[in-house]
Amino acid sequence: MVLILSGTPTLIENEAETDLHPGDAACWPAGEAVAHSLHNRTDAPVRYVVIGTRAPSDTVTYPGLDRVLIYDRTTQTRIYQTIDGRPATKPE
Repeated sequence: MVLILSGTPTLIENEAETDLHPGDAACWPAGEAVAHSLHNRTDAPVRYVVIGTRAPSDTVTYPGLDRVLIYDRTTQTRIYQTIDGRPATKPE
């Protein structure tokens, strides 16, 4: 979850764009591959809080880049693969 404290960032989810304002929140269900990022297209600073799990391991999908990151927090191991499971490099 992301909670906007100040500023007006643009949330990009897959191909959709939404301007967020202070007090707005955005969240994504675990297990659903939704590419998302925040972009500050203004001259004003943006402040936000990110709230998430700190499970021992996590899987992050980068659908537009054909990559999956399997991250083990206990060993700090990062393994990248393609969405169909082949070994891959870190997305650029």
